[in-house]
Amino acid sequence: LLVSSAPRVWYGLMVLAPADAVNPVTGLTYGRLRELAIERPDTAEASMGCSRRLFARELAASSCGENQLFCWARCMDYFDHYGNAVSPDICREQGYSYFNCTDPLLQVSD
Repeated sequence: LLVSSAPRVWYGLMVLAPADAVNPVTGLTYGRLRELAIERPDTAEASMGCSRRLFARELAASSCGENQLFCWARCMDYFDHYGNAVSPDICREQGYSYFNCTDPLLQVSD
């Protein structure tokens, strides 16, 4: 029984498409798309496989905004899982000794 509010575990396997397979959206082969992603990382081709059309360089950001924390390989805004605002100051006021990224299962991001 799945409950929409309960956390779920996801398991998957990444599969690299054959170089000669044709992408149905672009009409280009996956081999060519990989070449373009390396040659021109700021183009739409470089975002294939990234959710919300993010680019690889965005996923590996080295610094975050003033109200963000780097966790799970990206910059995350200061909000909890319920959409409530959080910050290092709010956590200190509540007696917590540090501020980090924690998922609903209480797993902490590296």
